[in-house]
Amino acid sequence: LLDRYALAVVFFSLTEQFSWQNRTGWMTTASVCNWFGVECDENEHVIGIHLQNNALTGKIPTQIGLMTHLSTIDIHNNAISGTVPTELGLLRD
Repeated sequence: LLDRYALAVVFFSLTEQFSWQNRTGWMTTASVCNWFGVECDENEHVIGIHLQNNALTGKIPTQIGLMTHLSTIDIHNNAISGTVPTELGLLRD
């Protein structure tokens, strides 16, 4: 449930008028593991976010740190601004 919440915050923080090139599954009732660019482990914990080249804009929210199993983030070639949240440094995986 925390993964879904954190991903929802990521979506709304990195969305300017739904500019994403691919947002398949995002903000639907589907498992977050079926959302475009989201990678899960066998226990359905989010372990990766792969949203490179996807027209993301905005700032990375601190809530990204709630995904305690997250080990990979690939968001290059987007228009993301601001600093990297310190919460990312607290992730253990």
